[in-house]
Amino acid sequence: MTSLQRPTINNILAEGLLWALLFIVVVELGIAKAFTAVLKSKGIYKHLRAQKGVMGPNLADDIVVMLGFGLQHFFAGALIIFGTYSGNLGYVRSGLLCEWGWESKDFVNVVTATGPYREGSVTETYRASLKFHHLPGIVLALPIVYYELHQNTHVQTIAAIMILFGGVGVLCNVVRLTAKHAFNANPRYMFVLGVVDTIFCFGFLRFAVFPYEVYRLVLDLVRAQQYVIGGLVVLGFLMMFRFNVSVFLLKLEKLLEFTRPASDSSPKLLKRASSSLHPVVGDVD
Repeated sequence: MTSLQRPTINNILAEGLLWALLFIVVVELGIAKAFTAVLKSKGIYKHLRAQKGVMGPNLADDIVVMLGFGLQHFFAGALIIFGTYSGNLGYVRSGLLCEWGWESKDFVNVVTATGPYREGSVTETYRASLKFHHLPGIVLALPIVYYELHQNTHVQTIAAIMILFGGVGVLCNVVRLTAKHAFNANPRYMFVLGVVDTIFCFGFLRFAVFPYEVYRLVLDLVRAQQYVIGGLVVLGFLMMFRFNVSVFLLKLEKLLEFTRPASDSSPKLLKRASSSLHPVVGDVD
């Protein structure tokens, strides 16, 4: 396992802010805008805007935002996984700071109603949930890195669950929702992607594995007499649990939409997809 020189607070903040800047340039100004341009050029964007969103009033803006933080979560989580299994904990530290930088930037957007969270772009319920989501990561990441707690296996597992698999679930959702509403995609495959996202990446990992790993981490912190950080971990878990419940219900509602017949006003390809799914749902149940 590669030994690390303990970072200074200035180094930690500088790296986190650098990751936030890279996210703005590469993802928000690059990939997200290019993706939006492709949707518009194919005539898909207008149709997606007519569909009710998960986070806000329309699905087009939702999908673009989800693509952005899905890629960010996946990249940060991949750094953590690589660092964990290679023994180079510098990558684990960078993955956590990548997440911290994005969380901090996104929290500012949520609170100030700027960027992707401008007024009317997301529901107030989702805006409040995002605050509960971001605060634990913002508060805990810095002491975890500073006190080198990212070497703890439970921290690494929690990070993988919340960051990497969070990204995987979000990207599954992007593919599923885009394919459902814009292409003549096989609804059986789209339903499977929804199950992977909602039931495994979110449901099982966040309501079964995550609480257990938090419990084990708190025990380690108590043994090490790190009571303040242990208390922050418990508080962060409670805030994240509140977010998990609210988002899980939203995801479940969207997943169940695949079991309902399309309305007469739906595009023909969507009606064909919806009607062909019903035998599959019966088999699943």
